[in-house]
Amino acid sequence: MQGRTRWVGVAVMLVAVAVLGSACSSTPKTYGPCHHVVAYPPPGGSGYVAAFDWDDDVHAYGESVPFTACLSSGPTAVAAGPPGVTIDPTEQPIGPGAFGVVTFTVTVTEGSAGQIRLLLQDGDAVWAQPPGPVITPSGEGWRFTSPDQS
Repeated sequence: MQGRTRWVGVAVMLVAVAVLGSACSSTPKTYGPCHHVVAYPPPGGSGYVAAFDWDDDVHAYGESVPFTACLSSGPTAVAAGPPGVTIDPTEQPIGPGAFGVVTFTVTVTEGSAGQIRLLLQDGDAVWAQPPGPVITPSGEGWRFTSPDQS
């Protein structure tokens, strides 16, 4: 009987650890003011962070809407959108070795959709291309969605 009691206790403990672990892993990461982290270096590993921030609103076609990128390093960020999506400015300095927060303005024409790409450049060399938000039609307008939700 004591063996069975011990087994039940171990089983309860394992379930509790699994539930706690799943609750912690579903906690969203943030980086600076950005809530959509798409590239994050592994613990103890090298790499960069690329995170984005946008609202969840549905926007009218032709309306200009901000989109923010939070980047751990790199001299220049260049935003590129699908046809019919205008991004202004298209290129912004991040600053070498600095935490960079840059904001772009996105304007979408009716019928346009697709993903925004951010190119992290050093001169002409592109060293990273983190996937940005997706322009998704919604009702009578458009909205930003996560690259993994499109």
